[in-house]
Amino acid sequence: MFFGVGWWTGLVSGITGKGSGLTGKAGELTGKSPGEFLKTIWRHEWTSGLIGMSHWLVLISYNCTGKPPGISHSTTNEKPMSTDTAAKSLNKLDLLRLMLESREGDRREGILLRQSKGWFQVSGMGHEALAALAYCLRPSDYIFPYYRARALMLARGMTTDELALAYFAKRDSTSGGRQMPGHYSSRKLNVFSVPTPTGANLIPAAGTAWAMQLSNDDSVCIASIGDAASRQGEFFEAIAFAIQEKLPVIFIVEDNKYGISTATEKYNPFRLGVFSQDIVTNVDARYPEKVYAAGLAAVAKARKGDGPTILWCDLDRLSSHTSSDDHRVYRPQEEIDEMTGRDPILLLREELIAAG
Repeated sequence: MFFGVGWWTGLVSGITGKGSGLTGKAGELTGKSPGEFLKTIWRHEWTSGLIGMSHWLVLISYNCTGKPPGISHSTTNEKPMSTDTAAKSLNKLDLLRLMLESREGDRREGILLRQSKGWFQVSGMGHEALAALAYCLRPSDYIFPYYRARALMLARGMTTDELALAYFAKRDSTSGGRQMPGHYSSRKLNVFSVPTPTGANLIPAAGTAWAMQLSNDDSVCIASIGDAASRQGEFFEAIAFAIQEKLPVIFIVEDNKYGISTATEKYNPFRLGVFSQDIVTNVDARYPEKVYAAGLAAVAKARKGDGPTILWCDLDRLSSHTSSDDHRVYRPQEEIDEMTGRDPILLLREELIAAG
């Protein structure tokens, strides 16, 4: 929905200040809630494809305050704090069922592709325990996912039928068939469209969190990327801005040790000690309860106005990068066998059986 050819045109227009498809739309954007504002942006982006990343931050600030960034803002018309339902408790048996549904969806998509009924597939196998993050959120919170978030999307409230429409890029999918296969989104559930350029969801997440902050709304944003994208410029720009403004955003780095076929350990900024441990929480993301505990703490911190958290999630990619890849070419069989024993579904199943 977002990141087609028009997005790249928009990036140029955002830098040059020329060609914005939103010229003259300030009156339509001013004074909307973050959700209403993003809905307007989505509509104009879909039709014109001409909004760049630098426009995002300026327009979000203008929307919430009626003034350009940098001008002091009156608090006399602040909106009340959100009264959404609180975070849900984690039911491990229900979560196991959901993780199995996600896994079967991945497996079925692979079969359909080999039957020439699909075109491209990205698997979330091994990343399913991150679905526990959905239990930490309210309906008003926003998710800016990347392409291995199938289980998280199911936990958020998407259906397998909706994910199938995205996989087949059907007319009735949320992108109207305009996105790549498997690039899901949901306006109803506040889920931003998955971007193909890795890390491209992070600056919009920071901008949305800024809108929430300026609106005195205690909602939060979470944004996820793979570990290889942690070397992208958008990653550092978004984090720097989030720290600067103490934004209510949580960055999820899903560290599966590979960027397609390249081992990332040597290049990973977290292993290089680039970030202060004050904002980084290490999580063994093979265990849902550990993901849930870390997520609750990060969300509570963000809602209090104490700024962003980076959840560095250690996990395994139990499949090839995509259907266009074969990880057996570059991963030793011993490594594949070893990580299979760390399958989060297997670990949770054994835990529940042991608990009776």
